[in-house]
Amino acid sequence: MKKEGRASRELGQSLGRDSKSNRRAFVGLRSIKNGVLGRFELKIAMLSTLFQ
Repeated sequence: MKKEGRASRELGQSLGRDSKSNRRAFVGLRSIKNGVLGRFELKIAMLSTLFQ
């Protein structure tokens, strides 16, 4: 969690102090994270159906 927060903060600073760009970077990070989690959940669901 701490490492992730630092990474997003550094990304926001590299984009500039503009709050809009910071928010866009944060939303982008969250959507990437959600995509990874969604794919992981899909794999678990497929495995559970195979083993039933």
